[in-house]
Amino acid sequence: SYSFCTLLNTSPDQMRVIFITDLEGDYGHLIRFIEMCEELRLNQRGEIEFTADDASFVFGGDLFDRYQGDIQLATTLTQFKKRYPDRVWLLVGNRDINKLRLFREATKAESPPLPFWDRGSIPPYSGDNNNLVSKVKYLLKETMGASRTFEFRRGELAELTKCERDQVTDEQVANSFIDSIKENGFLLEYLKCAQLAVILNKSLFIHAGITPATVGFTPTMDLPFIRNNDPPHTVSETPQEWVHNLNTFYKEGIKQYEDGLTKWYDDGMGSFPGAALIASQSAPATAFKTPVVVSAYSQGVINLSPSDQLLIENFLSRSSITVVCSGHKPVGDCPLVCSLPAAPSIYFVYADTSHDRKSVTSVILSPSDIQVKGFMKSEGETQLLDYSPTQIPLIGRRSACGWWVRSAVKATSTYRLCRQTGRSYEYSENMKEDDVKKLVGEFSVWQPPSESVN
Repeated sequence: SYSFCTLLNTSPDQMRVIFITDLEGDYGHLIRFIEMCEELRLNQRGEIEFTADDASFVFGGDLFDRYQGDIQLATTLTQFKKRYPDRVWLLVGNRDINKLRLFREATKAESPPLPFWDRGSIPPYSGDNNNLVSKVKYLLKETMGASRTFEFRRGELAELTKCERDQVTDEQVANSFIDSIKENGFLLEYLKCAQLAVILNKSLFIHAGITPATVGFTPTMDLPFIRNNDPPHTVSETPQEWVHNLNTFYKEGIKQYEDGLTKWYDDGMGSFPGAALIASQSAPATAFKTPVVVSAYSQGVINLSPSDQLLIENFLSRSSITVVCSGHKPVGDCPLVCSLPAAPSIYFVYADTSHDRKSVTSVILSPSDIQVKGFMKSEGETQLLDYSPTQIPLIGRRSACGWWVRSAVKATSTYRLCRQTGRSYEYSENMKEDDVKKLVGEFSVWQPPSESVN
């Protein structure tokens, strides 16, 4: 068993925290990340090791779905956590927790279970399609945003068993998903080693970050997996209390799910083993209050009014938190680090680069600084990144037309900007400081909306 404590026993002035998030099945990206990171290495058995005694590691959630490496990622990070239980912290996101739905909805339900939030397709719970393969394919594609995951799993199984893809049957792929969330399954073992949040170095790590709606929100174990206008919950007064309550809830939810594998029940109204935990990653089930999926960042805009920022600052200050690290919402090829205009002592780090893998970057947090290290491919060249956003005033500023100052290229004393439209990204050429100032304005940070949008 693993502790769900919120703080390391290491002295803060001796600790650096390496942060990466939203690998989403991309095992190759993890390998490139480790090769780039001075504090980590792979041993001859393919296991991750620390090379520095003062380093720790946080993965921010969403390990699965969008690339062909779910099994290898889960196995590798679970081994890493077991080897360094007090230095490695694995957080969960919606793409991790929602796989627990498959046990009920693909193997137990005889009709489409509620909640039924999909794209309007016909669910395979009758006729010739009423089988495990059809249900797993349907649930992944239509209700979990994982349209290619079934075929990715086929490819990974072929790779691991050293056979051709067409030798892996649909039934084997479907059973792989179900077996992964049963006793000793690789996904359930990963979830048992993970948690919802952690506080290290005055930094809060949580999958989707923090908004006025999510501040202090912790579901209770009687939360049903249905649409809830008033979900049962408690409200924590401090970040430390919040993290403790979230992780306690998570641990209880995992245990309830695990116990239910052999003692199943379902009242048909959203109550079954693991229901509260599964509901906790659902926006409709939590009235859009869950910190697992509700983010202030969306498509290039941080939706926090000045009063929202002050509310968040007041809450975070009760535990001396100065940095919030999250993922969940893609931000391009490099982490976005910015301070809050109305509360400049608070920095937000958004580090989901899953939709643009041209770069490999890490965020390293010490008690007094934030560093972004790595490399990116730009203008046909590979450019090294090594900068501190807190020490460069232009980083994290946003122009009126949506350009974020994202990264600084030390070798050329230039900046690179990014603008997001939906999930498409546009990047500037490397720009000199004076040109960046003309674009974003001498005093512009980013212009928050006049009212909160959550």
